Amino acid sequence: MDAFAEDLQALLEERKCAPVVLVGHSMGGYISFAFYRKFPQSVRALVLFCTRASADSAEGKIARENLAQRAEREGAAAVAEQMLPKMFAPTSFAFSQEKSGRPDLVESVRQIMLATSVNALAGSLRGMAARPSAVELLAKITVPALVMAGENDLIVPAAESAAMAGAISNARLVMIPQAGHLASLENPAAVVETMHAFLGNISDLWVENVAPSS
Repeated sequence: MDAFAEDLQALLEERKCAPVVLVGHSMGGYISFAFYRKFPQSVRALVLFCTRASADSAEGKIARENLAQRAEREGAAAVAEQMLPKMFAPTSFAFSQEKSGRPDLVESVRQIMLATSVNALAGSLRGMAARPSAVELLAKITVPALVMAGENDLIVPAAESAAMAGAISNARLVMIPQAGHLASLENPAAVVETMHAFLGNISDLWVENVAPSS
């Protein structure tokens, strides 16, 4: 996660575009915490999306290592098989002759996962397992923050997202209905509306707080 954060800072310096509104979904949230810890001056606001602040439990670390090894033995399809049912709200994934579900969406995500290199999958899994807890960092976040969570997220429970938002002094919590861990794909309209409102408010605050030199 630290390597991703350092790469991002190098990119922002090259592009001369900091400070930024940093949006992190799932593993991107872990990178966002690492980035804020290292480069708080580069962050104007945070969007933490279907992610958590706590580190993996001992059991979680073992599960990630087992999945990394399975990916190395069996390829990306093994990861897709294990993870896909957890990525969606049950109503999206549960399709059969009796249930409509959203098979086209599930299949599109499956194809993305199948196209991911095994090295990337295994490395990401091991990197997430090694990340430190960001729970103590939450109270130190001083920029505006938006915490978005899928109402039916099977990976990050809604209560955990609520607790994370409550630990950040200037955070807003929004639950995205009819959505799981991939809320931006399952309910894009609600996500876009929430983001627009948050970014509009950040823009207003930015104008108010940055007085012209004259």
